[in-house]
Amino acid sequence: MENIVQRIGLREPKCTWDNPRESIANRLCTVQDGKYTCWEACGRARAVWDEARPSLFEYLDDSCIQGFSSSGVIVELYMIGKSEDTASPTIWISCEDRTIRKSIRKSITRLINDSGFLGNHPGVRLGDAPRCPDRSTAVQVAEPNTDDPNTPRTLNAPAGNCRAA
Repeated sequence: MENIVQRIGLREPKCTWDNPRESIANRLCTVQDGKYTCWEACGRARAVWDEARPSLFEYLDDSCIQGFSSSGVIVELYMIGKSEDTASPTIWISCEDRTIRKSIRKSITRLINDSGFLGNHPGVRLGDAPRCPDRSTAVQVAEPNTDDPNTPRTLNAPAGNCRAA
C-alpha cells in the first residue's frame, strides 16, 4: 500500500490568491453550512474580474448551452474562504437549473484549461449553486449599467445563434 506521505507529495500545490485581505470588502454570508465565508470582492480581485468579465460573457453567449437563453443564469465574483487570510476570488455561477449550471461551469473550466484564460491570475476559483451567496433566491437582473460595472449580469444567449454544447 502506498504511503500517505508519498500520495500527498504527488499532489500539485493549490494556487492561492496573494494578499486576499486586500481584495475583501463587506462580509455577505456563509456558504456550505458555514464552512466558508463569502465577502464582496474589491481591489485587485475586482480589477481582474472587470477585465475578464466581458470576454467570459462573450464566450458564454457564443457557446449557447441548451436552455441557456431563458435560464436566468447569474455569474458574479465573490471572495470565498475559511478565513480572510485564505479567501480566493471565486467566479460564482448561479442558476436554479442544475444541468445548465453545471454545463456553464464545465464550459468555463474548458475555457480556462484550453486557452489559458485567467492564466495570469492563479488562485481564481469556480463555484456554483442554485442561488448567489448573497441572495436568498436567484433573481434575473438587467444587463450591467456601464456606469456600474459591479452589477451582476444575467446571461441570456441570443435565441437565433444557439448550437448544442
